[in-house]
Amino acid sequence: MSNNVADVYAEEQKQLYQNFLEDWDPEDQYGIGVSGCWPDQETYPYEKHLLEFYETESDGFKKLGRCLDFGCGNGRMLHRMSNFFEKLDGCDFMQEHLEMAKKYLFEFNEHEKERFGFYLTNGKDSKINTPSDYYDFIYSTVVLIHVIPRSVRKEILKNHYELLKPGGRICHQMTYVDPEYVQDYYSKKNSLDYDFVVWQDPITGELRQNIRKYWNYNESKSKLDGNIYVSKSDLKTIIKDLEEVGYKNIMFSFQENPHNKNQKSLTIFREMTKKMTEETGQSYVLQVQDTRYEGTKWLFIHAEK
Repeated sequence: MSNNVADVYAEEQKQLYQNFLEDWDPEDQYGIGVSGCWPDQETYPYEKHLLEFYETESDGFKKLGRCLDFGCGNGRMLHRMSNFFEKLDGCDFMQEHLEMAKKYLFEFNEHEKERFGFYLTNGKDSKINTPSDYYDFIYSTVVLIHVIPRSVRKEILKNHYELLKPGGRICHQMTYVDPEYVQDYYSKKNSLDYDFVVWQDPITGELRQNIRKYWNYNESKSKLDGNIYVSKSDLKTIIKDLEEVGYKNIMFSFQENPHNKNQKSLTIFREMTKKMTEETGQSYVLQVQDTRYEGTKWLFIHAEK
């Protein structure tokens, strides 16, 4: 195994998602093992927030050119964004996800297959076999929040800049937390079962000391399960990272997150928990509330080439 940060991260992420695929029931219409909490995500108005600074037609008139869905998974957002773009490409680092996306999309767009393209990435950047200056719009939802090493995120943003046409735009969704939540998190860390990283790494100051205390974070040894959280102090760093690549007109949009008030996922997970208990004879405990998203908002990062 390579000791390179990006290589280690990519290898571990592929193993993580391979584990998801092995546990995923292909008959499950929600694709929980691939797309997270499908009901929460599917009922959330991502198009509205992703295209906030575009002028779009309410009837879905396809006038916006070509877009790329980074980390397209099983095609959930490609299907929804097909109402706004004439040509749509999806890329993902798992070939299995791309095959699922084709199956899902062509169920709805059987006679429009030529509108869609699919590209396999290596998990550590966004290099695909297309020309530079190719896309009008590049976006991601619930993807960059899982890219732990900042060096990998910066490489992805650089690749996207190269892929955009002049005047093209990106919009990436992240998770935003209030500064008070960051400190409150560390007071509870020993009782929580997930890891917490902010946009900036290596982390400095008091936040660095807290992380060193609760989690021996080392970018050269990536964690399989963790989310990136953006706090107020990170916003200037994000602007700096984007401007270093060449982006301009950088804007932030803060919206409610889709998880806290949606009860559909709870019903589905209850059914899954009951089924697992019956099939294995082991008792599974359902986490009624996902504490990872308490006190958070969905942050949409907009920028232009």
